[in-house]
Amino acid sequence: MYVLFGISVVAMGLIAFKMYQFSHVRLRDTEFIEPLLAKLRKGDFSESLHDLEIEKNPSAELLADTVRACLNDQFSVEDIHSEVGRSGSRVLRELEHSLRVIAAIAQLSPLLGLLGTVLGMINAFYKLQGAQNQVSPALLAGGIWEALLTTAAGLMIAIPTLAALYYLEGEIDKIRSTMKDATTKVILLLRPRNSRSLQNDRGEAHRRTTTNGI
Repeated sequence: MYVLFGISVVAMGLIAFKMYQFSHVRLRDTEFIEPLLAKLRKGDFSESLHDLEIEKNPSAELLADTVRACLNDQFSVEDIHSEVGRSGSRVLRELEHSLRVIAAIAQLSPLLGLLGTVLGMINAFYKLQGAQNQVSPALLAGGIWEALLTTAAGLMIAIPTLAALYYLEGEIDKIRSTMKDATTKVILLLRPRNSRSLQNDRGEAHRRTTTNGI
């Protein structure tokens, strides 16, 4: 029971921390995306980056990295996708931090409760054997009742912990989909500019090579 009480405290603490984290970073706040795309279409790149930097939002952080990658004339399309993927993985890792511990608690709690029940039953039958001729149904029932408490405690910990885990994972899945959609729109919007810059650079390099050869 002491072990179950300890992991229940850990589970509640982690769930409260993740709830606070998601609220603090305004995970659901994505209303800035459409105004951002409008500014990018107008070519207001500096203002767009400034707006993203003051948002302090995971989606804004990823979109800022996406815009910077698209505006980097040295990046090819493959480089842009690699940079966006790397940045997206980093942002999602921060959001998913501690979820594995919560999942482990949800899965282990019923098993620990069942283990406590088995050990309690063994202890009850051991006492029953020691009673010899003084065996009474009350003695056996009392031991079984105490043993089953651990199974109930394990389930009481696992059910709300698992429900909270599904909720947190659902929120991350939603923001992952939103990030993917938004970054795709930004890349498609700014990629022609990046491609033209690369073509201009290559043309300039070719002209310099031709001139030096002459």
